[in-house]
Amino acid sequence: MKTQVRSLKTQVRSLKTQVRSLKTQVRSDRTRKAIITWLKSNTVQLRLKTM
Repeated sequence: MKTQVRSLKTQVRSLKTQVRSLKTQVRSDRTRKAIITWLKSNTVQLRLKTM
């Protein structure tokens, strides 16, 4: 019984870490997209300024 509980606890812990990593991945993806869009708009503005 104790071993089962222990294994369950470890499984839950690993699941939590997986979820956390997934959340961070999603967040980084969003920030990357935001940065890309920001850079695109800024490069367009810079091109207009240099012209």
